[in-house]
Amino acid sequence: MTESEELVGRLYGLAHDGDHDEALAAAVEGAASPDDHVRSVAQLCFFYIALAHGRLDFDVAMPAIKAGLQDASSYVVGSAQNAVRELEWHLPDFAREDFGIPPPQMDTERARLAYLAHSRRHYEESLALTVRLAASSDTEDREGAMLHVGTIARQYGRLDATIAGPILMAGLDDPDENIRGAAALSVYSIVDALPAFPGLNELLARIPDDDVDEPA
Repeated sequence: MTESEELVGRLYGLAHDGDHDEALAAAVEGAASPDDHVRSVAQLCFFYIALAHGRLDFDVAMPAIKAGLQDASSYVVGSAQNAVRELEWHLPDFAREDFGIPPPQMDTERARLAYLAHSRRHYEESLALTVRLAASSDTEDREGAMLHVGTIARQYGRLDATIAGPILMAGLDDPDENIRGAAALSVYSIVDALPAFPGLNELLARIPDDDVDEPA
């Protein structure tokens, strides 16, 4: 086993099972390695540490992550971008804007909705874009809209029933089975995130057993 392979194994091990501060110090050290693969793994480990501990010391981690976003290796940059995205999706107190990190490249409105719905900083805009995509003639747009109704409920902890309710009702009645399934998944997300959501029982009653398996 090479020295790089040993270091990568140590980084993964600490990130998943180690002490937060020790794992973070190792990731920062790995992010400065001359080896592209080690730097790439170190970037991913910032997210794994956050996932394992439910937090991340941003004062320590962010300089290394921001350096990764500017790395000469596109491999490392991609890992740093993935780390930022996952941190944004899973840590309520993380927002890329707070650290001067620009939004990701978004080539489609669906991609933009995915970013907005997870960001916790753009509730009104994400809801407005959901409305627009839900009315699209494009089935992928409608499916994305249905999926991200539930994302908005989870990430923002609120959801306008007068807007989301009709969208989901329409999705549950859509002729496309993928759209019906996406709408059903969002309804189940709302069950977990907003159990007092108005009209929830009516939405649940519209879900046929064969459209989607309810999450355990």
